[in-house]
Amino acid sequence: MTLIIILSVILLLLGLWEKNQLRNAQTNDILRVQVNGIRGKSTLVRMVTDLLTADGKKVCARVSGEAPQIFDEENGWRIFPRKGAARIKEISRFLLNAAARKPDVVICENMALQPEYQRSFSEIFCPQISAYTNLRIDHQEVMGRNKPQIAETLFFSLPEAGTVIFPKDENFQKEFERRAKITLNSNILPEPGSGGDNPFQFHFQLLGELRTQLGIDQQTIEKTKERWEEKLATNNFIRHFSIGGKKIHFINLFTCNDVESTKQLLDYAMMDTKTHKKIAVILACRSDRPLRTLSFLDWLVGENFWQKLVIYGSVPFFAVRKKLKQVAPSQQVVFARGKNMDKILLELAAENGIMIGMGNYLKSGERLIQMFQEMDNGN
Repeated sequence: MTLIIILSVILLLLGLWEKNQLRNAQTNDILRVQVNGIRGKSTLVRMVTDLLTADGKKVCARVSGEAPQIFDEENGWRIFPRKGAARIKEISRFLLNAAARKPDVVICENMALQPEYQRSFSEIFCPQISAYTNLRIDHQEVMGRNKPQIAETLFFSLPEAGTVIFPKDENFQKEFERRAKITLNSNILPEPGSGGDNPFQFHFQLLGELRTQLGIDQQTIEKTKERWEEKLATNNFIRHFSIGGKKIHFINLFTCNDVESTKQLLDYAMMDTKTHKKIAVILACRSDRPLRTLSFLDWLVGENFWQKLVIYGSVPFFAVRKKLKQVAPSQQVVFARGKNMDKILLELAAENGIMIGMGNYLKSGERLIQMFQEMDNGN
């Protein structure tokens, strides 16, 4: 019994110590920037990190994902080990480690999906600036079935005070007006349209707005934009392989995850491949994202830009079969589950043809990229 009491006291003291350390890390001596939204969060964090370091500021940053990465000036970007499944408490650990380095700015991607975790992120990180990249329909199982519901979920992360930057969207605006307190300043930026527009244009607008907030000179931001325009050029999304003696062009859109972002980036990437007519789509699916799979099929069955569709991974089979009844007779659909994917890729390969990967990067998308690299006999 005595041992239990001693252990309880030790745990209580450790908890109080960590709470005090976190409170110190939340002081206004360090500028904290939250990056939230559905797509493009990691890209924006890296862009802002690049901008601030070019301006001579000491920065700590974090991006999320299956393997989170952190940045500091001594080590650059590196893997931030995750103990077990993703937890919102990771943000406390990151902020404490970052504060110990005494940076000028800490930038963190909001990793949360559920509304309660969105709120927890804001309470832990206490951002003075919050930038929201966009509003897309995704993660419907946990964030909401439509844009108003997803906007509501994202804005659970609104801080009590500071500056909030988000694209001009009626769902965002209504939710902001409903939730925001008078201590919050809002900067609403026009979001570029789709079609052939650069899908990263809004990132550059956000970068310019953050430059104003952070007091960075124009020359520094222009040089940063030039570097990132090169990194995000269309050729960076297209890989060229030789499979079975045939040259193919592979457009990697696996990391888009939602239909709206995929369509926008596809239009952008296809600007340099308009003359190619033989197009095969590989849809990578996840068992825990059935609504994402169905939303992609809702789009694809109504389009005629593709001739072959390969469905790869775990799918809600009967719902998928029902949707595929609407596919045009000239279009071919293949279920790859349980089949030799190497053989399917060889059959798909057409001289000077295009393969487009979309759906999910995690697991199935990663494996497909590896297959392409292993099968490539042109390099």
